[in-house]
Formats: sequence, structure tokens, C-alpha cells
Amino acid sequence: QTRLVAPHFSSLNSYETFLLITPNTLYQFNGKHASVLKKSKGTELVTAITIAREFKCMADKVKLILAN
Repeated sequence: QTRLVAPHFSSLNSYETFLLITPNTLYQFNGKHASVLKKSKGTELVTAITIAREFKCMADKVKLILAN
């Protein structure tokens, strides 16, 4: 399941993967307890966004944020 949430710290949790898309940078946050499937889906989405330049994002690479 993929859904849109508010771009606010309170939207994050340790069981999910989140993407933040800006014009020049693409961030992927993987929660500490996020499943391999969720992390994989996040990677799939960021790859598609960077290749197709979706959402007016011109980022060439992704900044991966891993929760401890």
C-alpha cells in the first residue's frame, strides 16, 4: 500500500518506509522495523521517480536515511 502523508516528523514511524521528494533531492527514510518488502518498494519508487523525473524532481541520487 502506498499513500500520501503530511511532510511532517509526526507522520514517520519505525515500521514504514517514507519518501520526501523535493526539486533537487530525493530522500528515502527506512524505519527501524520496516520490512524488506517495504524497503524494496521504496527503492522501486525512488528509482522510477529519478529515471522519469516525476514530480519535477531533478535529483540524480537518493539520500537514504536509516533509523536506529
